[in-house]
Parts: sequence; structure tokens; C-alpha cells
Amino acid sequence: MQTAVDDLLNSVDSVLRNVVRQKLRVTLRMNDFREQNLDGLDVLQDIRLKVIRKLSGEQKQGEGSSIQEFTAYAATVAYRTCSDYLRAKYPIRTSLKNSLRRILDKADEFACWEGASGELVCGYPGWRSPSFTTDAARVMELRNDPYQLSVKALPHGSAESMNWTAWKALLEGVFQYVGGPLPLDDLIAIVAPVVGMEDVADLDDSDDSEEEGNNLSHLSSRDPSPYSNWLTAERLKLFWAAVLRLLVWHRCAYLLNVRDGDLEALPLYGVASLEQIGEALEFKDSHFVRLRRELAVVEAPPAKSGSGCSFIFFWKYLPLEDNVIAVVLEVTRAQVIGYRNKAKERLKRMLKGEL
Repeated sequence: MQTAVDDLLNSVDSVLRNVVRQKLRVTLRMNDFREQNLDGLDVLQDIRLKVIRKLSGEQKQGEGSSIQEFTAYAATVAYRTCSDYLRAKYPIRTSLKNSLRRILDKADEFACWEGASGELVCGYPGWRSPSFTTDAARVMELRNDPYQLSVKALPHGSAESMNWTAWKALLEGVFQYVGGPLPLDDLIAIVAPVVGMEDVADLDDSDDSEEEGNNLSHLSSRDPSPYSNWLTAERLKLFWAAVLRLLVWHRCAYLLNVRDGDLEALPLYGVASLEQIGEALEFKDSHFVRLRRELAVVEAPPAKSGSGCSFIFFWKYLPLEDNVIAVVLEVTRAQVIGYRNKAKERLKRMLKGEL
């Protein structure tokens, strides 16, 4: 029997999953057996347990909070739990984070503050206003290749040899490139490679002799093999090609509610970018207006043309509930469910024997 605790937990589950995916860069798919994704699933379960304890404690004391308050609390727990995991798992990253925090806090030119969701955000002091937004695509470009920064911004040595002038040039280069405030975690991911502060995977702790332990041929990698990566990418290419053959309203009902992690895997494996996923929805400005209103989004999306660019702004809110999709598509909730079922049936038929 479904309890009030279960109902509240279900209401924020998509929020918790989105935070873990974003912070840890994992798919949370049950069939993704990479070590980092398995850790992500464990972190998600840990977050759920903390949220349940909070709910159970309030019930015993006869207290209650609104859905909005509880959602904000759950998101804060998720961000902090992910930060605790990253701090323990990646000590070099933690050292870099601490250095960046000191620089951002002490320098008048920069600032670091807590966003509405509890996530740390950084940039120029004047960017604290909610009116300042960032193009997520620009951030992703730098995450994928930080050496797109100007030559003046890139340091000539490692973090240990960098002075204030070098740090200032680097941070200004990043902020000017993205053009708006960005999460501290994204800044860390961008800066780490260029200052030589990336964590490396732990080696296999075996009982081999010292001689064997120094022989590189005996070291086993915990990363998936190139063939495994290729196979996953090929499967996703077939899946995406089939999705594009769906009727557009079936495609929308399906993509906006995907919960098995395949949607996050598309950009992860280079099959389809966030912009291409957005373009597949074929949304017009009116769709985004209704979506923004239903999600009660206060900040305005970046003023860029094209449904793909606009979609990137709303990526963090996925998957959407059926009632929200219904309003956006101007249909009933029952029709949304029907469209998605049709999409799943057709995908199954198209992919039968292919995957």
C-alpha cells in the first residue's frame, strides 16, 4: 500500500536523479556496469535513505512541509551527498576545489555564491542577479575541450607554479567564454586538465609481488574496453535513428519522459548532442512558453534562436511528468500516455533483431 512517505519520495525522485546525473556525470542506467555509474546508483540510494529519515522524523513529530519546501530540501541533500562522495573519491579534485573557493572568495573581481537549489555557483559579482543566465552549450564545449580558451588564458605550468596573475587570466578566460555564472563543479571540470590536477583511477590492489606490480602488462583497467564503448555507441545510434522515425507527437511524449538513462547516454557517447535532442522535439516558442510556465521557472532561458538551444536550458528538468507534457503539447494526459505507449511499441518493432 502506497504511503504518504512513498508519495512524497516519488514526487522528488526525478529531482534526485537529475542532481546525481549532473554532479557525477553518470547515466544511472541499471545495465550500465561502469564503476562510476555503479557508485552513482549507490549515492542515489544513500540520498533516498536520508530523505526518508527526514520524512519519517517529521511524521513522528506531527510536522509537515509543502511540496516546494520538501523539493528544495531534497535537492540540497542530493547536492551535499554528491559533494561528500566526490570529496572522498577524488582528493586531488577536492584540493583544486578548495583552492578555487579561496581565490573566488578573496578576490574582489570574482565571487562564489549558493544558487537557489543549493548548488555553488561562481562568476563575476555582478552576475549574482537571477537575470544573468548562461548558455549551457558553451559550458559543455569547455568541459569537453578546455583548450578552446584563448592562449592568454591558458597557464604555462601546473597549479603549484601559478601566481595570482595566471589564475586571474584563466578564470577570466572561462567566465568570458561562457558569458554567465556557472556551477563551481563545471568550473573545476574545465580548469582541472589545464592546471594538471586531475584525479587518476586507483590501481588494482592485488597481492602480486613487487616485481609483478611494477610490470605494466599486469595492470588491469577498470574502464570499459574500447570494444564495449563502440558496441554501446552503435546500439545508441540504432536507437536514436529509430526515435527520429517516430511521429513527432509520439517522439515528444517519449523523449520528455525517458527514465531509463538512454537519453543521458546519447550526448555521453557522442551519438546526439543536447541541441540535436531538442531539435528532434520540433518545439516552437509557444511550447517553451507553456513549459516554462508549468515548471514555474523564474529565470529566463537564453535569448538564442532555435528549438535545440532553448531545449538545453530545460534539460535539467527532465524527465517531465505526464500532466506537464500534456499542457505543453495542448493535449490530455491520457493522450500523452497513449502517444508514449505507441512510441515504445514502434521502437520495439523497429529495433527487433537489431539490438
